[in-house]
Amino acid sequence: MTSIPLSKDIIDWIIPCPTLGDLSSNSSDIDNDIGYLLNWMQPYFPPSLTSNTIPVTSTSTSTITKPNNDIIEPSQRVKAAIRSCLKDDSNQIEFIRLYNNSITIQFNQFFNELNNSTMNFLDYFQIIKIIHSYYIFYLQYLNISPLCKDIFTRNLNSLFYENLINNNQSQFLNSLMNYLDNSLYNLNSNSNSNSSTTNSNRIISVNEIMHTLSSINLINEANHIMIKLSIQKIKWFITNHCSKVWNRYLLEVINQYIQNKIYPNFLIGLKYSSEGNIDLNIYLYDLIKIAHDELVSLRIKEIYDIILNYPHSSQALYELYQCFSIKFNHNNYNQQINFEDSNNSSTNLINDVSNLSSFSYLVNFSLKSQSYQRTKLVDNFIKLSHEKILHSGANTIDVIITYINTIKSFLIIDPKGVLLDKVARPIRTYLKTREDIIIKIVEGLLEEDDKSELIELSQELRKIDNLEKQQQINIDDGLDLNWLPDPIDALPDFKKAKVTDIIESLISIFDSNEIFISQFTKLFGEKLIKIHNYDVKNIEQHLNLLKLKFGNNEFTSLDIMIKDIKESKLINEIIKSNINNVSENFHTSILSHLYWPTIIENISEDGDLFKVPNNIEEIFTQFSKQFSNYKSGRSLKFLPSLGSVKLQLEFNNNKIKSFNVSPDKASIISLFNDQHEELSAEYISETLGMTPYMVSDGLSFWVKEGVLLQVTKSLYIVNDDNDDNNNNNNYGDNEEAEVSIEGLEIGSVTSDIEPKSSLTIPPLNILWPNIQTLLENITMLSSEKILTLLKLRVPIELYDVRSLIINDFEEYLDWLVEQGKLELSGGFYKLKN
Repeated sequence: MTSIPLSKDIIDWIIPCPTLGDLSSNSSDIDNDIGYLLNWMQPYFPPSLTSNTIPVTSTSTSTITKPNNDIIEPSQRVKAAIRSCLKDDSNQIEFIRLYNNSITIQFNQFFNELNNSTMNFLDYFQIIKIIHSYYIFYLQYLNISPLCKDIFTRNLNSLFYENLINNNQSQFLNSLMNYLDNSLYNLNSNSNSNSSTTNSNRIISVNEIMHTLSSINLINEANHIMIKLSIQKIKWFITNHCSKVWNRYLLEVINQYIQNKIYPNFLIGLKYSSEGNIDLNIYLYDLIKIAHDELVSLRIKEIYDIILNYPHSSQALYELYQCFSIKFNHNNYNQQINFEDSNNSSTNLINDVSNLSSFSYLVNFSLKSQSYQRTKLVDNFIKLSHEKILHSGANTIDVIITYINTIKSFLIIDPKGVLLDKVARPIRTYLKTREDIIIKIVEGLLEEDDKSELIELSQELRKIDNLEKQQQINIDDGLDLNWLPDPIDALPDFKKAKVTDIIESLISIFDSNEIFISQFTKLFGEKLIKIHNYDVKNIEQHLNLLKLKFGNNEFTSLDIMIKDIKESKLINEIIKSNINNVSENFHTSILSHLYWPTIIENISEDGDLFKVPNNIEEIFTQFSKQFSNYKSGRSLKFLPSLGSVKLQLEFNNNKIKSFNVSPDKASIISLFNDQHEELSAEYISETLGMTPYMVSDGLSFWVKEGVLLQVTKSLYIVNDDNDDNNNNNNYGDNEEAEVSIEGLEIGSVTSDIEPKSSLTIPPLNILWPNIQTLLENITMLSSEKILTLLKLRVPIELYDVRSLIINDFEEYLDWLVEQGKLELSGGFYKLKN
């Protein structure tokens, strides 16, 4: 038998792209070695697949299978032909090249037809198994070199890749994803009785799939699908189990879900693609990081509602802080990634498998996304704030509450205060435009009702120990051993203390504290006016807290106002003991008019200085006289519109009702005590010297309380039946109606007038040139300091300053203020400009 050696020249002469079929047709002897070899290897594609049926193969992967008698074992003659024809490397290489060409034609033709039909993954899988087993079976008997085997294997794998992956008509990837999804994640959870068996069969089945895909070099594509499925399940879990759940900790639940449900399935593919002794547990770490990022993305969308629900949402805020604080840095992620499109995220990348070159690509993107997430959190909160609260339709109190919650919430997310500084700026800018913001803040700081919406401001003010500690810790940065530079993402004018203290943050919205001091003075003044028992303890406590925040020297006027009320108690006790027939319930507050500007300067001669009943007027006349005797050179001016009156009204039906009203209303009802017939509004206005509006308001009040009846448009009479529901205008038999005022308790306000000029002013005027010279040189001085310097400056023969009492001297300085020569500010005197 003569063998014909194979050579490249002979093959190329036969056909430019030869196949084994071409070689066979040009053979002159059918009994030669090539004939036997080619006859054994034909056909070059599994014949069972060309018959439109899909044979079922064994599930075992330990041995090479013989699918459905598509091939037969080689005879001894064929084996001898193999040894003869493929005895050297050059022959082997050329033979494999021809074999690959022969396979390619039929391979492509088969899959072109296959991809046009509907296929599920198991159909694909059986076909892959048959084809792969078919060629590997032949390859093992050809006895070729490792190089030739590698050439053939790579060609075969490329054919699978081109027809299953690169072919646009192929449904292979989608079918694989659906199969893995159903096999790994959508098992019937109710089959508990055979759970161990079911799980075991599932793992074996998927392992076989991964083994087969690995053998044709498609394991990376399978891993990409596993990545996509895993992250889809993570997203599903986060969305369905974490949305709007802010009152309990979820990170541990998420971690357990990743570890028990996602990670075991994820490892099935990784163990076929991992190189070397890489610790696969590192991927568990990365899956958890991706889950944390998904949780952060969800919380970014919910951030406004989370802050609105503080403190009930504090657990979600603490977990957000944890997600921002954990550092996921792995040395094995060294790929260069382009982050030019900052709007992309790891969530977007998973939607396109072609964008994934490896799992580390996805994780590395996540590593770089933390700063993006912080920026996105700030931007989204600012956007939602403008939409929901920073507009004219919002209530000022709601804006303040949102601001307080924002401070507390963002300090949990970022204790350094950088994020808070950014989100607080637009709210602070907007608050400055609200006209009532000062009043609301001041009222909140002085609030005592625990149910009030702004009670939190008052609670913050009461934290005296914390305030004192803040003052003690306020040291120079250069001397602080714990000093750290501002974070890199902080704005240029970032100051943590400016935003972390709630009260300081609200106050610092405005350039000066004086507007707050003025409002505090006004509110305290109104409260002091309404005090009946001279108990200023509660106000003093609030004032002491305010001094810790604003400074001790900022509330000089309030100190004097409180002092006036305290002194009023002593003066009342002394003077009332010298007045006959004065009720124990009679109280008066004596105000130093220079220090109550918000009260006294608003007094109108027409609207506030009306007449009071004669018996009350007589008491005040006696009181004023006794006061002038007690304090020589000073007088009082009665202010009837201020204060309050507690009275009891007794009707003819013996019914008694108690009221606490303003003096104008008490004066109006007292006229009906003296008259037994109807009174007109004009008569009341003329008799009491009240404005028509004040009379109308007082009469409406008593009609509403059922004390008076409106007879006509301008006539009123006592309701002798005192029927609270009888507020009609019908006039009945009321001629005998009578009101008697009993149990009278009056809290009145009087203004302490400055000393009369005939007593004190002329002697002290000698000092004016020296006072003027002092203030020209030193600008501002207290009364004590001025008096001390005058004792050193004024000759005793001109005036004996050493014998001058400080109270008398202060009266003189206050008179100079009245004359427009001096100004008083914060307890200090200066020349009038």
